Amino acid sequence: MIVNKKGLYITHTISGLIILLSYSCTNNSVEMGRQDSFTLNSSHTESTYSIHVTLPNNYSSSEVYETIYTLDGNWYFDHVSEESFRISEQKSKQNEIVVGINHADRRMIDYAPTPTNEGEGGAANFTRFINEELIPYIEEHFQADTTRKSRAILGHSAGGLYAAYLFTNQNDLFANYFMLSPAIWYDDGVLLQYERDNRSKNELSEQTVFISKAELEPTQLFMNIFHDRLEMYDQISLGFYTVKGKQHASSAKPAITEALKFYYSLKEK
Repeated sequence: MIVNKKGLYITHTISGLIILLSYSCTNNSVEMGRQDSFTLNSSHTESTYSIHVTLPNNYSSSEVYETIYTLDGNWYFDHVSEESFRISEQKSKQNEIVVGINHADRRMIDYAPTPTNEGEGGAANFTRFINEELIPYIEEHFQADTTRKSRAILGHSAGGLYAAYLFTNQNDLFANYFMLSPAIWYDDGVLLQYERDNRSKNELSEQTVFISKAELEPTQLFMNIFHDRLEMYDQISLGFYTVKGKQHASSAKPAITEALKFYYSLKEK
């Protein structure tokens, strides 16, 4: 169910390729857009990140485009790129710049808000990387809109936890959040504390949040509580979706599809 409510070192490689995809519904090849890849060496995390970018079809230097930043890009970047293109085409909307951030085996460092036995609590430094290094690079080298409302962040599991961390702790960076099976249970639900502590400020901002959960995953209570709290926000467009018949891991790609359907549907209004 859906409810509406600088120490920066760069290696840049342009593929210069047009990706041709065929969809069974039409049996026609369609242009998705050029793909780009580069690496960023962050002074904040002291780690190097592989970044991939898919540009919109008919990309033009005279236009500006919204962006979808995808966590665990080595797992989900291709799917997000393909589904963003397919769904935007169906809805006759401009598809967006998709940015994939490969985790390089750092996901439980970068995505974890606090140090525990499960993670190292590097979310604050990772946020500095995104805010001060990655976003400025994307917005300087591509035709990316520079406003908060134009940026989306998408993550599954630990990535969903990090998206929720950004929503609660640095709400000025993104206005659109796709939290897919987010690990809100992490550190005894510390995200619920962050939400409560920052609600008076965050509830004043216009934003879109999509939360999904797998029907067969065991840790649904914290996600339900988080969703119920967000229902109290007056300025929010809130989606909540259960992926039927799926476990935690297998729900990721279906949830991405539903999140993008929700997101592009809102653009029709």
